[in-house]
Amino acid sequence: MRVFLVLNLLFFISCIKSEDPESSAGISSEPWSDEIRALRMELTEMRKEMSDLKERIKQLEDDLKKKPEKCECSLSEITETESEETVQTERKDPKIHIGSIRDLPKDSKPLTRRLLIHPTSSSSSPPRIVPKIAFHADTPKDHSNLAAHHNLIFGHAITNIGNKYHHSTGVFTPDVPGVYVFYVQLVMCANGHSVNTELVVEGVRRTGHFVYSKESCANGGGMTIVHVNAGDSVWVRLSASDGVNAFGWESSFSGFLLYEDQ
Repeated sequence: MRVFLVLNLLFFISCIKSEDPESSAGISSEPWSDEIRALRMELTEMRKEMSDLKERIKQLEDDLKKKPEKCECSLSEITETESEETVQTERKDPKIHIGSIRDLPKDSKPLTRRLLIHPTSSSSSPPRIVPKIAFHADTPKDHSNLAAHHNLIFGHAITNIGNKYHHSTGVFTPDVPGVYVFYVQLVMCANGHSVNTELVVEGVRRTGHFVYSKESCANGGGMTIVHVNAGDSVWVRLSASDGVNAFGWESSFSGFLLYEDQ
């Protein structure tokens, strides 16, 4: 509306200037000369305001041109910097992954980072103590002319971790339930005779061994993997014999805990 008024004033002033100079010279004496002066002053102020508006519009346009350039440059620098930091960090520790700026949501801040660490198991309870049980014994006490169902007593305990092997009876009695590995080594020197032995757990036969001495001494035995409860008794005995046999001191009985029950 004000622009329309200004245009009308400009047209009116141009009409006044185009009139006869003699008539314009007498303006000051006409009754509406004061109104013309007031309109001229208002026109001058409006021109000044329009000039100020143009300058402000130009300044805003310049600011809008500068801001995208600044943001684009900053974004590029941040992306390159974070890419280098991500590579270096992942080389030091492959379990740590730092998300780059491309992984961030659009509404998040440019410098916001996501730190992803693979979860690890943790517990406030103290670490569980793993039991250690193992034994190895040789040198049978009764070593010759033994009858069937006679227990072999290996009297020399070389290793007895946990003290679960009793060298006086030849019986192994663990206090931890689990899977155990046992090995029986037999050396018999009785030409032309044979003997059968067996591994017994709580009176139940678990495995057997056979030795036949054709000439001089013979070697026999084997390994067994079996579950044993806490308090069970494990030993070696003869299952069959003709009564003629002789076991060397190299004969041995050994075992260890493979893993305990959970």
